Amino acid sequence: MNAALEGARQRKEIGNALSAHVTIAAGDPLTGLLQKYRDDLPMLFITSEVTITPSAVGDPVVTVMPATGEKCPRCWRYVPEVVTSGAATGACHRCADAVKAMGAHGN
Repeated sequence: MNAALEGARQRKEIGNALSAHVTIAAGDPLTGLLQKYRDDLPMLFITSEVTITPSAVGDPVVTVMPATGEKCPRCWRYVPEVVTSGAATGACHRCADAVKAMGAHGN
């Protein structure tokens, strides 16, 4: 994963890992394991998005492309949509929830 991200960065296809959308093509049983943790993979790999596709090939194949969407100014992830009103305007929904929770606790 890191080698694919670094190669894309050196080729100037992405600026950094958070500006990447990674696709992993893998065979069973790896596909099943990755699908189980699909929602956590972007945080684990420090990318904006991860897509898992089944493959008949034995070893996983990692493809890196630029992420699409809006860039959150708080976490720098690219997301499909950002908050359009309130204290967290422009932030992703995850960051908006964090800002809201911080306000609720007086922090």
